[in-house]
Amino acid sequence: MKYLEYTTPLRASSREEISVKDRNDKELLSLQRFYKNRFELILAALKPRIFTNIKVKENSETVVKSKDIFTLGRSKWDIEIKENDKTIRMKDISVVSTHPRAEFEVEGHQYKVTHNFGERTTTVYSEEENTIAELKYEKKIPTKHNSLRILESELDTRLLLCVLHTFEEAQ
Repeated sequence: MKYLEYTTPLRASSREEISVKDRNDKELLSLQRFYKNRFELILAALKPRIFTNIKVKENSETVVKSKDIFTLGRSKWDIEIKENDKTIRMKDISVVSTHPRAEFEVEGHQYKVTHNFGERTTTVYSEEENTIAELKYEKKIPTKHNSLRILESELDTRLLLCVLHTFEEAQ
């Protein structure tokens, strides 16, 4: 089981790098919000969570990147993995806004991301309903402390971090 933790900045639209550490307080990765153009930057100043473009960096190099696809309907994100030049599409499949859901597919396997109202945990499930990873936060007020527990290692840690952080920031 792998364990990572990080603290989000006070401003939701902040572009500062967020340090992701392990149990021994050693920095392994970093997260950073980015905007594709000035229009997104201006809109994000008015409504902070409208665009959720996230980069996961390892040794100052981007390894996984999620880009928000602007639609008038449900949210969609393209998640680019630099290591093998793959792009994964994550789609919002929520029926009720208090119970957000998303799904994505990696190498023919379906995964679901869920977060239930009133809970502090966002979970990734495999198609067999096995829990792959859990992202838990301590408090909802800004500068929330997040801890990521990866229970099964069938997906890359950097990909899981990007998927879960993107999903959480979009809520």
